[in-house]
Amino acid sequence: MDELLRWANMGALRQFALEVEARLQSQGNYAVRANDDSMVVMETYKTGAILGIGGEEHERVVFAAREEEGKTIIDEGQTDTEFVAMLAGLLEGH
Repeated sequence: MDELLRWANMGALRQFALEVEARLQSQGNYAVRANDDSMVVMETYKTGAILGIGGEEHERVVFAAREEEGKTIIDEGQTDTEFVAMLAGLLEGH
């Protein structure tokens, strides 16, 4: 978690969100939503589908952060530790 916080504080949170979005493109069903002072990463998945047809689409928050007074704060209550570990690995070359 500390590594992500360090990366997020290198620039604007929106810039970090764009970097995260680019890195997650190859990882499957993730969506990044960001504005000037917050970002959320959602994992999207389907249930009840047969051979990929039909079913209900669901989303769950796997990462959330906001910027306050120029510093990024990660909302640990909405952050999945497995996702954080995967994202940290993707950002190592950042």
